[in-house]
Amino acid sequence: GKGIPLRFVLGKSKMILGFAEGFPTMLKGEIAMFKMEPKIHYAEDDCPVTPPDGFPKDDELQFEVEMLDFFKAKVVTEDLGVVKKIVDEGKGWETPREPYEVTA
Repeated sequence: GKGIPLRFVLGKSKMILGFAEGFPTMLKGEIAMFKMEPKIHYAEDDCPVTPPDGFPKDDELQFEVEMLDFFKAKVVTEDLGVVKKIVDEGKGWETPREPYEVTA
């Protein structure tokens, strides 16, 4: 069915192993069907994602995924509360730090 788009930062966001391995193989606009054995989805021993109650985590699952967009990002805070996408490259090499005054 139609799902709600989710955002992940590869290598940082919590996701099932099958997505961590599958997403980097996709092109923008691609729709792919991933068939996953339990050991690489929610039944994985170290799975960082808790499935909903009653979810068939011990079954082979199929996920249809559409890669809507991707861009190079910099994780600013480890909790992923701030993720930076550079829209226009700046000039120079120096960045502000305390006690600099910034105008943004």
